[in-house]
Amino acid sequence: MNNPVLVLGIGNPQFTDDGAGIYAVRRARSRWQGGGVDFVEAEVGGYDLIHYLVGYQAVLLVDVAVTGIYEPGEIYAVDAPSLPATLASRDHGAGIGTALAVGRSLNLKLPQRLDFLAIEAQDIRTPGDIPTTPVADAIRPAAEEILRIAREMMHQVHGLCMS
Repeated sequence: MNNPVLVLGIGNPQFTDDGAGIYAVRRARSRWQGGGVDFVEAEVGGYDLIHYLVGYQAVLLVDVAVTGIYEPGEIYAVDAPSLPATLASRDHGAGIGTALAVGRSLNLKLPQRLDFLAIEAQDIRTPGDIPTTPVADAIRPAAEEILRIAREMMHQVHGLCMS
């Protein structure tokens, strides 16, 4: 851990929309001014996420989701700490809620704040490195939201450090 805040883009850029979280984090990283935030890309999920979370004070996870509730390309926040401990519907083996529950049970130093920004995907199964149009159109606004949340996290972390 180099910095107190982590922005973690999750996905697989070789499957159409599945790389959108990574693409949004890349764009946010290129526009970030100042320090204090690590921008990391990961093609992992489930239990493997724990490795990335340990030691940070605040973490923003950015990934696609397929809920069927939102329109493809819609950006929304998910309450990551309250996600249930269940097996993932995708091939990650365990969901974020399960990974967090395991990390807590092992008394790992997990972040005090954990946010999850999702981009609703249209297609995560078709091979290809170009997202569908609605998801590609969401990358720029998602990057803006990442920057806003990262700034907010930095302010919060500095407030905690001063107390």
